[in-house]
Amino acid sequence: MPIKVKKSSDYFAPEFLENPVELNTFSVLLFSKTINPVMYVLGKYAYESLANMNIQDKDTMIEEWQNHKDATIVDKMNQFFGTDLKFSDDLLPLKEDGRTIFHVKSEGRSNENGVYISIKSEDLLTDNMNKSLLGCLLDIKIERKKRLVYSYDNLISPWFWVDKMSVFFTKNTDASKKMDKMKTMLISLERLIDKSTRKTLNIKDEDKADTLSVIRYIIRNFEALSQSDNQDLANKRLRLYEYMFYPLRKYFSDHIYTVLNSATRSKAVLDRMFSNLSPMYIIKQTVKNELLRYYNAPNEINLYTCLLRYTFRGPQSLNKTVSVSQRDLHPSYAGRLSLIASSASDPGLSGNLSPFIKVYDNYFEEQK
Repeated sequence: MPIKVKKSSDYFAPEFLENPVELNTFSVLLFSKTINPVMYVLGKYAYESLANMNIQDKDTMIEEWQNHKDATIVDKMNQFFGTDLKFSDDLLPLKEDGRTIFHVKSEGRSNENGVYISIKSEDLLTDNMNKSLLGCLLDIKIERKKRLVYSYDNLISPWFWVDKMSVFFTKNTDASKKMDKMKTMLISLERLIDKSTRKTLNIKDEDKADTLSVIRYIIRNFEALSQSDNQDLANKRLRLYEYMFYPLRKYFSDHIYTVLNSATRSKAVLDRMFSNLSPMYIIKQTVKNELLRYYNAPNEINLYTCLLRYTFRGPQSLNKTVSVSQRDLHPSYAGRLSLIASSASDPGLSGNLSPFIKVYDNYFEEQK
């Protein structure tokens, strides 16, 4: 499942200053939900805080969850993003030289007010993680695109974030069901970055430790990533085995997701997952595959067209709607892709690799 991050901007008025400041805000599209990335981070730490309480008495469990406070989730959020934002319900403790204060408050005529957030004034002059995190914290939206107003007491209340986050994934109002849904969501989130994906990502280990780390990397490098040339083969790699076994991976992924979101979980459900998988499953899917299908070609010259075929389409790649620029030739194709071989029905998106092409661990260029 691809991780999509969208950037937008809005103006926010700081305290004691007349002119509003433009801040970037981000949203993440995952599981068919568009959610502020801060919600995922705070939701994760909030769930872990509640799960680690080890409450024995189930009669008082929900009440203890709702009354529990944990200021470390704010420290963990700052540590995760590498920021030093400060929070308080009172404006005066945050007044310091060299820092600017913003106020979480509702839009329009409502007088609902929330926490004050302090940031270094110099960080407002350039795009950086402090500024990005501030924009996300000031622009958390839950329902009907209405901005969420929260106090410092809400900020350090784990149940507050579990409750708000669960709104995106379940309509059940039962507290135990909300906790269970948070657990399955976090498991699904963790499964997005498996060992294979982690190995192929050409970024630092700390930036691909988990899915949230990848999201953080995208936010931090959003401008550079958005300006990169997606047609350049330097930004692409060959995916033969992933392409072949994708149907099997998707089969297990869909069934595991069903099990995680099922109200009843048992060994019988897992047994059905494997019993419904036919022995010829991969072979049948391969027969349908455009690149890997059987060819009854008598001429050995056809070996090149069979074994060296490529396509830019396929799972987790280009969709049905493709722009003209994506069908165009790119200078990086020279010596690597045939510039004259192309599909008549889908020009520019499929063809043949050059027999003399050099690849570096499935990449077209050596990776740093």
